[in-house]
Amino acid sequence: MNRFHTIKQPTKEIISFGLAAKVLNIIKSVLLAYYIGVNYKMDTYVLAFSTTMLLTTIVADGILLSLIPPYQHIEDKRGKKGKREFTSVLITFFTIVGLGFVAFGYIIAPWLIRVLGPGFKAKEMEDTIKLFRLGTPILILHSIRTICGAYLQSEHRFKAGAKASVINPLIYIIYLVLFGDTFGLEGLIIAGLIAVLGQVVVLIKPLIKDGFRYRFIWDTKSIALKNTIRSLIPIMIAIGVNQLNTTIDNGRASTLLPGSISQLGYASEITSLISGLFIGAMITALFPILTENYYKDEIDELKSNINFAINLLLIVALPLSLILMKLSHPIVTIFYQRGEFRALESQIISEVLKYYGVGLIGTVLVMLVIRIYYAIQDTNTPMILGIIHLSINFVLNIILAEKIGVKGIALATSISAIVTALYGIYDLNRKIGFIQGRIYIKNIVRIAISLIIMGLIIGVSNNYLSHIISNTFLGNLFNVLLSSIIGISVYGISLKRFLHKL
Repeated sequence: MNRFHTIKQPTKEIISFGLAAKVLNIIKSVLLAYYIGVNYKMDTYVLAFSTTMLLTTIVADGILLSLIPPYQHIEDKRGKKGKREFTSVLITFFTIVGLGFVAFGYIIAPWLIRVLGPGFKAKEMEDTIKLFRLGTPILILHSIRTICGAYLQSEHRFKAGAKASVINPLIYIIYLVLFGDTFGLEGLIIAGLIAVLGQVVVLIKPLIKDGFRYRFIWDTKSIALKNTIRSLIPIMIAIGVNQLNTTIDNGRASTLLPGSISQLGYASEITSLISGLFIGAMITALFPILTENYYKDEIDELKSNINFAINLLLIVALPLSLILMKLSHPIVTIFYQRGEFRALESQIISEVLKYYGVGLIGTVLVMLVIRIYYAIQDTNTPMILGIIHLSINFVLNIILAEKIGVKGIALATSISAIVTALYGIYDLNRKIGFIQGRIYIKNIVRIAISLIIMGLIIGVSNNYLSHIISNTFLGNLFNVLLSSIIGISVYGISLKRFLHKL
């Protein structure tokens, strides 16, 4: 129970603001569906934005994962003052390097978009290149945002980061409501830049209260900076390989029917809501704790916390996965079916969502396992896991998209995530030895039985309610809420003793 208390407050903070952010993200997606719909325009925006975010996410997530250990080490050696000075060094370095990447991205944009969108025609290609170039400065802003976030996470302070997550979709929504018909997709890209700048402002405020004042310090001889870059490079490679999965998915979708990229994007938005809100919050709160366990040589506690984390993810992620698969159609209808978004699109995207739901548990376990490796200072294995994930996804994309279209891309993503997660856990156990075989088998059997009961109840409830309730927003919302509440309640009751022990 102590572990619950350890992560309770940060998880509450992340979830409370994260819930607001996710709701706002869904509203943003609803507005995008309303104003733009599922067409070539949306495809150009999705490909341009996802390509821009490919490098941005690689750098930003790499910075976050690589900075927690150095920040803890610097505070032990040089105190808060050294930590604040190191933050200035980081901001200066990544801003200047970021400017170089922006210039490079502008030059290679035509080649890059041709490679990543092989199915695009001349007009689509031209529009995508223009949007990509317009959005490249987001790399610099994201780097600064992540440095500030890493500083706060090393202090076990998550509230500002959670608040910042609300700013991003809020600015998008304001833009779409006020200017969506005026400035088009170019304005949408600019709104994205302003949104990240707003996050920087929110995150840097608590640093300033701690006494941080930015100073231009160009110190490439800094040992801490060199160590950070040394660990950052393999982390960026690993993240880059994982991010390529989305790029490969979009590239394959560009060869299918128009709107296929958008269909993947809309379905992925819903799965991101599920995985990012509750599960992502727990993983974020656990990462600094696991890092401290290893840094302080608390190996038994580290093993115990890893077991706790895996069990917790299994208990939470599997029923959520089942809900996505069983209630995919009313869920998609609730989120998107209005304006330019028609019933046919809802039907297609609900099928895509089912296949994404299959792999939700794999996706979240990969998130956890990779962070455990970084916590124990192993930056090489995540690269191997990323290559495994990418290779399986690439091969399955070719095979399954040919057979079942855009649904095959989602299924390929799910299968590759599950296989990667299983191998990652196996390899991690080989190195640390944390798995207790009999206990894991008993837990899995308990959860499986509870899931079967839950699935039957949700299926019966959904079938009954869908026949007596009209296919409207409120009708579908009532169906999803009631079916989910009944199913989760039965699931929780059947696992009551196990949850109490955990």
